[in-house]
Amino acid sequence: MSIRLKITALITFIFLGLTGSIFIVTQRQVERSFNSFELDVVNNISSMLKEAYDNELSALVRYAEEIARAGRTRTFIDDTDTADAYTGLDTAGILKQRVSFFAISNAGGDILTAREMDSQADLFVDASAAMMDFIRQDNRLRVHHHTGSVVKGVTVIQDLPFMIVSVPVLPEKEGGLIRGAVILGRAWKESEFVQLTKNNGMTLFHQRPEDRLVSDMQAFFQATNNQIGASETTLSGVNGISTYITLADIYDTPGLVVRLSRRKQAAAAAYACAVDILTVTFITGAVLFIITLAFLEVTVQQRLRKLVNEVKELKTRERLSEAEITVRGRDEIGKIAHGLRFVIDAMKTNRYRWMRAEKRLQELLEFSPMATILAKPDSHKLYRVNDAATRTLGYSKKELTGKKLDHIFQSLGDKDSVADLDHLPEDTIQKMDGVITCRDGRRLAVTARVGLIKQADDDLVLVTFMVNTATPQDGNSLP
Repeated sequence: MSIRLKITALITFIFLGLTGSIFIVTQRQVERSFNSFELDVVNNISSMLKEAYDNELSALVRYAEEIARAGRTRTFIDDTDTADAYTGLDTAGILKQRVSFFAISNAGGDILTAREMDSQADLFVDASAAMMDFIRQDNRLRVHHHTGSVVKGVTVIQDLPFMIVSVPVLPEKEGGLIRGAVILGRAWKESEFVQLTKNNGMTLFHQRPEDRLVSDMQAFFQATNNQIGASETTLSGVNGISTYITLADIYDTPGLVVRLSRRKQAAAAAYACAVDILTVTFITGAVLFIITLAFLEVTVQQRLRKLVNEVKELKTRERLSEAEITVRGRDEIGKIAHGLRFVIDAMKTNRYRWMRAEKRLQELLEFSPMATILAKPDSHKLYRVNDAATRTLGYSKKELTGKKLDHIFQSLGDKDSVADLDHLPEDTIQKMDGVITCRDGRRLAVTARVGLIKQADDDLVLVTFMVNTATPQDGNSLP
């Protein structure tokens, strides 16, 4: 694996790790912030809806008081035979106020009229038996003992919640007796409270405290100590957010527990926000990645390739003196190049010293009066001979090129063959007697000195010899 690929892989892993970490951290932080924000929003909506409910109930009370002050209402109570419910009440106003039920009672609590809206026929009909039973079960709605008495609250009749108010019908003159009561009711589905709940994208669920409350509503009801008007907003499950409200009935006791819930938007919003941040991070990281690769290409890759090529050229250089490392720098690559320059300089110095030693050795060989031969210890091929050796042997230097020692020496000392010279002790010169064969076929007895020497990094066999004076110069062979 190349350095470039390693660096690219390392940067890629780091980038992906950082990007993933940024995405996870951002998503969680944003979701936490959105959760807090959404809880505040839903809590504010809950407060607004509760206030809207109180205002709606108060408005219903004011409309009931308006009806109770009307003269025709007192006329209807005094003489029910000459008037009916429609003459005693403003029917157009009732429809405008979305009143679902109305009733009028006299001072004794007797119901003079009770009508209920038929939603299918869009007109008032006689009140249902369930509604009449609720009104008759207690005289709280039908009888008022002082002029400031107001009864209001919420109740559930046949599983349908109603907002109920009751106000006294006052006498014409101050100080007179209370004439009766006006009772108005508004169905839950017709209330502004429910409409506002739907408009805010919330789902409404209600239960009476005397019923078996679901677990979350029971926990809220117990946590607030059955307090009327209490509210609480919490996260509901993984994707929900709910607010709870306790509403009072006509007896000023908890009459209805309401849960307003909607799907939590924080997770989707946080994910979308995290995706946006991830996209920006990815684009920025990609640009920086490309810039980094370009920077590495210029500052590292090109210099490395140049350094490798210059090192490879050392093999093809005929002259070591021409070799040069041109890469510079203070970084690691520059330090490597600097070290290579030291190595090359040392090689040049050693080469120069070797060449000087070679030259001196060559001069010594050429000017030596004794015949001298240098040979390779492994192959015994002649490496170099001087002029004295060529004169004695009768060969030219060119003719001796490629020949071996056993072609020249028939015998040498007590060695059976020249091949035994491989085992000569190093840096030791031994005196031996031998016989050489000349070019013209003569064999001459010689006294030789043989040793193993080092030249640069190579081992060489050094053989110097001198013809014995007792050897016949004109004989073809020795006796």
